Amino acid sequence: MDAKEANMSSKHLNQLLLSWERNEESLSQENVEEILAALQPLTQELQSLGVRGYTGERFPQWMSSPSLKYLNSLELVDCKSCLHLPELGKLPSLKKLTISNMIHIIYIDENSNDDGVVGCFMALEVLLLEKLPNLKRLSLEDRENMFSHLSTLQITECPKLSGLPYLPSLNDMRIKGKCIQSLISSMHKHHSLEAIRFANNEELIYFPDGMLQNLSSLKVLDFFELPKLEQLPTLIFNLHSVQEIYITGCSSLKSLPDEVLQGLNSLKILDIVRCPKFNLSASFQHLTCLEKMMIESSLEIEALHETLQHMTALQSLILCDLPNLASLPDWFGNLGLLHELIISKCPKLRCLPMSIQCLTRLKTLKIYGCSELGKSCQKETGENWQNIAHVQDIEIQNWVQHTVRGGLSGYPFAKLF
Repeated sequence: MDAKEANMSSKHLNQLLLSWERNEESLSQENVEEILAALQPLTQELQSLGVRGYTGERFPQWMSSPSLKYLNSLELVDCKSCLHLPELGKLPSLKKLTISNMIHIIYIDENSNDDGVVGCFMALEVLLLEKLPNLKRLSLEDRENMFSHLSTLQITECPKLSGLPYLPSLNDMRIKGKCIQSLISSMHKHHSLEAIRFANNEELIYFPDGMLQNLSSLKVLDFFELPKLEQLPTLIFNLHSVQEIYITGCSSLKSLPDEVLQGLNSLKILDIVRCPKFNLSASFQHLTCLEKMMIESSLEIEALHETLQHMTALQSLILCDLPNLASLPDWFGNLGLLHELIISKCPKLRCLPMSIQCLTRLKTLKIYGCSELGKSCQKETGENWQNIAHVQDIEIQNWVQHTVRGGLSGYPFAKLF
């Protein structure tokens, strides 16, 4: 057999990727389980292992052997015929685990308390679960010290996952695609959570009551492509620790509730992108610590609400694709810390207020795709030039610069999605 001739057990490998192409030959291969068993590497040295496209029903014993004592990364992808996972919970050094596109998997860990094992996945820090249509729970039975060091959990298209065990170290949780309410409701018990992200759920209209209750460490909330979402979790107002909120592609969202805005007294970054029904409200005055705000693609915004002048900590403001924004108010000069102003695709905006000359800290002014405003701000000749002449970096273009940042599209580790 070719697999035996490879003599893998004699090779000193610290990384190994085994991949099967999805073709007629691989699908008809009767001895595929024997082949994977024969490809056992020198387990004492292996640190990273990937298995992709494997067509067998079972994984070999060596994949859950205690001799894999240095294995810290494992990915199992497109192993669609497999009925069960190896006993991965016993691998002492496993820090990152990816399981993707396996239709038969119901539990990540199927062991019960009968074997006397108390904890499992003791070293695991990152768990990525993707396209597991029948996954119900992480474990058949919850036990003490399970997933005790898990810090990042990403769940993508696992529509039957009903809840989570207590994860004491979890600080970053991401849910993409359809999910059931009981999974969202289980968030409140993970008190160490610092970031929660929802993405690409076409059915989610509202969040269950209490889902963010007692999450005193929460800093980042990200809502991405939730077209039916009408309201954010109302208990955010208890979360004085929240510093960043990104809302993108929530086309049914009209506003942020007053009780939410009143409690966000530590919020520093707010991005609202592609929410055409969204409008600003008087309660934005409570965002006294806000440093960066971006509003993009809203049909409802015709003017900046007068209470925005109380956001005196604002340093960066991006106004993009607001077709009905006709003017900026005279109080704009009250935003004394503003150092960056970007205006893009606001065709009705013809001039800047005279008070902009009071913004002595304004260092960057960029105007894209605003023909009338651009003309009025041209150097020396524009009627607005004297008001902005003190700005060091001025850029005016008829074309549109892509300004979207933040959220899942701009976050440093958003690539996990």
